[in-house]
Amino acid sequence: MNKNYTIEVKTAVIDVKEYVRECVDVEKFLAFCKECSSYGKKWSCAPFDFNPLDIWAKYDEFEVTAYILRPEKGMTMKEAYEMLTFEKNRMQAELQKTENENRYVLGAGSCTVCEKCARIEGSPCRFPEKMRYSIEALGGDVVKTAEKYLGMKILWSTDGSVPEYLMPVGGVLVKR
Repeated sequence: MNKNYTIEVKTAVIDVKEYVRECVDVEKFLAFCKECSSYGKKWSCAPFDFNPLDIWAKYDEFEVTAYILRPEKGMTMKEAYEMLTFEKNRMQAELQKTENENRYVLGAGSCTVCEKCARIEGSPCRFPEKMRYSIEALGGDVVKTAEKYLGMKILWSTDGSVPEYLMPVGGVLVKR
């Protein structure tokens, strides 16, 4: 991949109880999940056989990480999507290197480990050691998270042009 963009990394450490109070609304995000084409088709996506709040409750801190990707002028939407996917996967891999019995990674967006998830076939996840839930899948409001804790707005393309920056947001839940 040609690197015709710059990257800035922003992080914040948040008390999980505060984060859940301020930014988690499982029912609201479950409604959004139901509108998504991945709903019920990826093991990382709802519906779940557990309450997402139970995952948050196991941890004390949430270390949020965002990559602010600033493309050079003239980047196409296809190139921007490729850049975003590449950097999202790179961030996921970097965060997973820090994982241990006291640290659990939440991904940026839905899982992309497999081209076609085994859930579609009614089979168990082929790579449960790599699959991670996204912040949104567990009811976290990433837009509010970015604004409140990272001081950044998430930008969207409204007219088919590449926004000033793209920003995958992931993180690590930590037991103290």
